Amino acid sequence: MASAEKNIFIETFEEIFSYLDFDLKFLNEVPLSTLSNVLQHNILVGVSGSMRGNIIFSFNVKTFRELAACMMGSEKANEEDIFAVSAVADLFTEFCKRLIKFLNRNKEIFLSSPIGISGNGMTAMISPVPSKNLFFKLNGERLAIAYYLEEI
Repeated sequence: MASAEKNIFIETFEEIFSYLDFDLKFLNEVPLSTLSNVLQHNILVGVSGSMRGNIIFSFNVKTFRELAACMMGSEKANEEDIFAVSAVADLFTEFCKRLIKFLNRNKEIFLSSPIGISGNGMTAMISPVPSKNLFFKLNGERLAIAYYLEEI
């Protein structure tokens, strides 16, 4: 993706997290040879239509709990709670909707329902395509977006 499109990812993330009053800092971008997760908790969203690919959001347990608690309006959240998982998945789906709006260019682009992939020591390789990882600090913890998108 071009640098301008990478900036759209960053700006969209900054916008979403400004509403939630989370401290977000972009760190760097790293090219990868495969599209895969990098942390314990992951949300995968597929993209199809005039653009195709996948976006994976990766974060640790602490970040999961903070995001879920914030989204659910509670003080605590547990990663085994289906409502907490759904709340976090909805947050990243909203990110994708906003991102696709900027990337759309008057073409039809569709998003899959989010899929949660979690576990300690678990690795999920989604596709052997060249991808990029955007690394952030969210409230002092690592958060990553791995993505591969191409226009058809």
